[in-house]
Amino acid sequence: MALRQFVSRISVRLLAFNVLLVFLPLFGVFFLDEYERRLEDSLDRSLVGEAEVLAAALSGDGAIDQEEARRVIARFGPERLARLRVVDADRVVIADSRPADVHAPSDSVDRETRGSVLYKLGAALTWIPRTMFGSTELLLQPADYYEASTRMQGPEVQAAFRGELGRKNRTTAGGARSVTLYRAAPVRRGDEVVGVVLATQTTQRMLQDLYVVRLGIARVTVISLTVAAVLSLWIAATMVRPISRLRREAGEIVDRRGRLRGKFTGSDRLDELGDLSRALETLTSSLERHIRFIESFSADVSHEFKNPLASIRTATEMLQLGDDQASRERFLRIIQQEVARMEGLLSGIREVTQLDAELPGEAREEVAVGDVVGQVVDGIGLRAGDRVTIRYQRPDPDPRIRVARDRLAQVVENLLDNAAGFSTPGGAIDVNVAAEDATVVITVADSGPGIPDEHLGRIFERFFSYRPGEPRGTGRHVGLGLSIVKTIVDGYGGTIAVSNRAEGGATFEVRLPKAK
Repeated sequence: MALRQFVSRISVRLLAFNVLLVFLPLFGVFFLDEYERRLEDSLDRSLVGEAEVLAAALSGDGAIDQEEARRVIARFGPERLARLRVVDADRVVIADSRPADVHAPSDSVDRETRGSVLYKLGAALTWIPRTMFGSTELLLQPADYYEASTRMQGPEVQAAFRGELGRKNRTTAGGARSVTLYRAAPVRRGDEVVGVVLATQTTQRMLQDLYVVRLGIARVTVISLTVAAVLSLWIAATMVRPISRLRREAGEIVDRRGRLRGKFTGSDRLDELGDLSRALETLTSSLERHIRFIESFSADVSHEFKNPLASIRTATEMLQLGDDQASRERFLRIIQQEVARMEGLLSGIREVTQLDAELPGEAREEVAVGDVVGQVVDGIGLRAGDRVTIRYQRPDPDPRIRVARDRLAQVVENLLDNAAGFSTPGGAIDVNVAAEDATVVITVADSGPGIPDEHLGRIFERFFSYRPGEPRGTGRHVGLGLSIVKTIVDGYGGTIAVSNRAEGGATFEVRLPKAK
């Protein structure tokens, strides 16, 4: 388990991505081959130029004079890297810019560079692509082709004696990457070739510089790879551990009975994982509220059904014992009343459950509040007739809110039904719509007896109904109308409040946010 905290799928992906980025500079080693070829071409042009310049300086009449050839070579300077030799018509060297007792520059640095572990590691990493796309021959030390010869009989020298520019690249002794360039230019006196200037130079020093560059790239790659691996594992650990913790907490937050317990941690982080923790906490809180709602609703439903069922059971038992017709009819009437009450409860419960399921995802639109309220007022006024008067003046301008039109009408209709039910015959209901800052206020005031102070805090509870003058068991009022109003208003981010009027009656005030 501890290993998975560090070696997870996320950490492997991060490491692979960072390692790929680190190895990209290593591919630059292969471009050094092209750079090497360009340097070799430049070296070729330089050697040809030196050979032709020296050949032109030795041109004249008659055979080449050895002393003259040595003086001309000496004027070229001893600091040059190319080796210049003058060959007479007998193919014998009569002048050499490098005396016999002076050897080629030491390649100890070259051997030290190529012998390092880091260089060998880099060479091993590039061996496979070199095998697929290029030469795999090894680098060996340069050696002069004519070192053991007394006469210069090479093809480049023969080509120069024929009046052509002789070119020959020879690999080092036993090798194939480090080469020595041989360039031969004819020395003319008149139309006759009387000698040859042979210019030679090895690519050893050039390759030595490239070895240093490759070694530097290898060092940077190894250091970068180490840093990338450490950083990748560290970043992955800082990501994987919190995610693993959230996964563990998610698995433990619900017990075997499906009840929520515990909570998510890490909400104090300021990064995306903190956002995830806070989102999970919000989700858990919403789920917990919903579960509490279901549990509370189930308890309320069970309680509300228990009383009518008990009445029905008692009436049924008494019906079996009743001897006279009047008693039987009374018990049947009780059963019918309780059945009607249960039907009203079922209808209200169905409406509440539908509202809970549909309200969060239903389509919303901008509606004119005054227009919707006016339509509901007209409908309630027709049903109420002369028993109650509804006074309403449509606002101008008409404020707009973003809701489902039918839900807003349901809120107003339930409030007006409640007000009409409590208003005395001949009484009045005042309805008003007004805009205040960022909210729209809808008030419904009735002329009834008002609400007892001890019931003001319970008026929006489910199944709560206080109607002293209404016979029990009619099934008309089950105490869900105002609860539904509060659920809708809360779902739209609004508030609802109730208060008693000084002159009698109650005032309900609904506040909903304006449309933006």
